[in-house]
Amino acid sequence: MDELFYDVVVVGGGPAGVGAAIHAARGGAHTLLIEKEGYLGGMGTAACVPAMGPFLEDEEYLIGGTGQKIFDLIREMEQVPV
Repeated sequence: MDELFYDVVVVGGGPAGVGAAIHAARGGAHTLLIEKEGYLGGMGTAACVPAMGPFLEDEEYLIGGTGQKIFDLIREMEQVPV
């Protein structure tokens, strides 16, 4: 049986876990993200808890980094205007 080796194992697919896994993988680490549910997002998804703050004020970003990249991708997919 082949063994699997990871540099980083992240347990939990909430906002912090997803961010940690993305950051580790982009840094070149062989990364595994484990989530017990069938979806990511933690309580923001599972219980509709508004864990995410506002991303924009008027047309100015209040966030940066990975959060901004994810928000831009979602806006692009949904063609949501700023």
